[in-house]
Amino acid sequence: MRRLPPLTPLLAPALFTVALGACVDRTVSRVDPTQDNVETFDVPTVVERDVDILFVIDSSPSMAEEHAALRSDFGALLDRLDDGPEGLPNVHLGVVSSDMGTAPYRASDECLPDGGDRGLLNGAACAALGGASFIEDVLDIDNTRRTNYSGTLEAAFGCTADVGVRGCGFERHLDAMRTALSGANPGFVRDDAYLAVVFLADEDDCSARDPRLYDPNNTALGPLSDFRCHAQGIRCENDPDPTAPGPREGCVPDDDSPYLESIDTYVDFLVGLKGDEDRVVVAAIVGDPDDVRIGVDAFDRPAVLAGCPAGGLGASEPGLRFRELLSRFTHSSMSTLCAGDLRAALEEVGGKIRASTGVMCLSRAIADRNPSLPGVQAECSMVEELQGGVETIIPSCDSGAAAPCWRIVDDTTCSPGFGQLVIERGGAPAPEDGRIRAQCTVQ
Repeated sequence: MRRLPPLTPLLAPALFTVALGACVDRTVSRVDPTQDNVETFDVPTVVERDVDILFVIDSSPSMAEEHAALRSDFGALLDRLDDGPEGLPNVHLGVVSSDMGTAPYRASDECLPDGGDRGLLNGAACAALGGASFIEDVLDIDNTRRTNYSGTLEAAFGCTADVGVRGCGFERHLDAMRTALSGANPGFVRDDAYLAVVFLADEDDCSARDPRLYDPNNTALGPLSDFRCHAQGIRCENDPDPTAPGPREGCVPDDDSPYLESIDTYVDFLVGLKGDEDRVVVAAIVGDPDDVRIGVDAFDRPAVLAGCPAGGLGASEPGLRFRELLSRFTHSSMSTLCAGDLRAALEEVGGKIRASTGVMCLSRAIADRNPSLPGVQAECSMVEELQGGVETIIPSCDSGAAAPCWRIVDDTTCSPGFGQLVIERGGAPAPEDGRIRAQCTVQ
């Protein structure tokens, strides 16, 4: 990744505007992006129109509340995608369940050796889709929307998202994702489209590297319950006995586990599928990964205790493998099920998808670096990088620079009051296959 020039104080009015513009032939430095008060963007120069969105939904018996909330609040995601000058992207929208069975074993009445739902998209049973397995809603050449469903998009999604609550309790979310995107659903993944994967789950992923993890007779792994997934796939600090009751700290996936597939496998798959990490958005709405406590279940077996049972969408176990997966992607969103609904989480997912495709929404207010002066004294840096490594500093429009220059404008696509960072090009088209890398100091 190219480095940005140091943040430069810029004079801007109350409606903040930023841009930079001159060729550079040096390696440019940047502010450490881990700082809490720096907003960082890394987006394509052209807003992309094609986005394939896959929801992977936990179908185990404890998910009824979460399913209802997803259907009720899904419009919040659409609002963020649709509300702006570009309108709704050209979307393929599909849903798969977490049930991939437990082949070659029958682990329970719900966990069968038949492959479960086999990573197949769930839309074919919806009358509104007329037999299609996923939703298609794209802008046609005559500037009208071409759709393959009847009724509203929200209603069509609500039907496809109805994966039921009779799925296997050994949830294999990551396996379901990989299978769904690997050819099981022809036509869903478009070569040139961005990809967004959204997980909704109240238990952690249990995708096995060695299927003996699901063997009912493998007593060396303990009782046949999803605690096996934690004991064999997660390691915590100072934890010689994973079954001992009490809180845990520093818990992360165990990359050396002989039983659970490594997170690297799925990161490599997603990046390989799109050819570029920047073309992938990963989101998870799961149990709080910072709340790890071991206790016993109703059968007096060791168990990972569920957090936020009161006031949230049901009890949920920590999503540790999800957190690790998301940490590997620039465009990611992590929310917990401890809220009473999913609206805020889905709004954030919609915002992340838009941002990944070239819409630069500020998530916090711009910091005023000199409050004694009128207006907002902003600090920001922006570089446009084209193929071949040619870099151009884009100046602020408020500095009096000619186009291309940048400014921040109000746009309902972004959170009210924070604004959207845009580049004004004076009517000239944006260059293809380039990237914008920007940093701004925020409150």
